Amino acid sequence: MDDIDPEAWRIKGESVLCGLDGEVYDLADCVELPDELEVQATLADCDPYHEENWDEWFEFIHNSDLLLPVEQSCNSEGLLLPWDMRGVRLWTLPADLLSKLHLFFDECPRHTQALLVNHVFWLVRFERIRRLGSPILRLQDVEFPDEEEPAFFRPNLLTIRYSGL
Repeated sequence: MDDIDPEAWRIKGESVLCGLDGEVYDLADCVELPDELEVQATLADCDPYHEENWDEWFEFIHNSDLLLPVEQSCNSEGLLLPWDMRGVRLWTLPADLLSKLHLFFDECPRHTQALLVNHVFWLVRFERIRRLGSPILRLQDVEFPDEEEPAFFRPNLLTIRYSGL
């Protein structure tokens, strides 16, 4: 597991983003909440700002490339793992993504967070199943794009201009 390049997270995350469409969202919307989240759903129903928070935080997750890290923060039912177990799964996550993930976990209201994490978990899982035929993430199998070929012609980095003396 030491051979996992942190950039693999970005490549896999981009694959997930490209595969999301209406069908995946519809599937994720149909998933029944686990019993452990019923209290959170009740709290969300009582919170007049829940929908606004949901939209803002989902946009944050989506735009910050956090779909995959959020999904990896969950158990097989879409419930958050304890911090230490999340740390084991996310130890190769790039530092900038990790800090954004911490911001989400620290600032998002708990009931919105729990429901949103479950929804993101199923979005990512359904997208991966459709694309790869399996819900299992394998960062070791990431194919990195070839590095750019060196340019045939490069302009001078330093231009000397003589002034008339």
